[in-house]
Amino acid sequence: MRARAGVRRIEIVASYPLTGGLRVAAAVTIGLSVVLAMLIADYWTTPPPASVFDADELSARSPAPIGRDVIVTGTWTSTAPAEGGHLCVVVSGHKGGHAVCHFESVAVADRSRLERRLVAAGDVAIRGRCESITAGVAVLRQCRLLD
Repeated sequence: MRARAGVRRIEIVASYPLTGGLRVAAAVTIGLSVVLAMLIADYWTTPPPASVFDADELSARSPAPIGRDVIVTGTWTSTAPAEGGHLCVVVSGHKGGHAVCHFESVAVADRSRLERRLVAAGDVAIRGRCESITAGVAVLRQCRLLD
């Protein structure tokens, strides 16, 4: 083919046909590595699911799940202010076991709303960190009421 006068003919030749493929493969590999690293970090930082206990089971548990998050179920018995100024809720099991649940994060203005929810529910489920179990009474901290 003849080129016209003043017009250059340019031919593009792929001298390295694998260069583009290697770049794509490297980008995909890096992307998958980042996703895998994020999944591993999420697995290591996610706490195990909380075990569920009736107030009787938790208060009689040996060995006790000290320092672990648990969910205690039972019948709401009473509420009272604690020495630290937060609200304590007593949950009873059917066989006489008790759990004292400390709601440190409930503001003073929200206490009446929490008490109304407890009265309306009767049987409750509360999540908290088990601090101790002594003489049939389990003590939970950092509690929150589960709906």
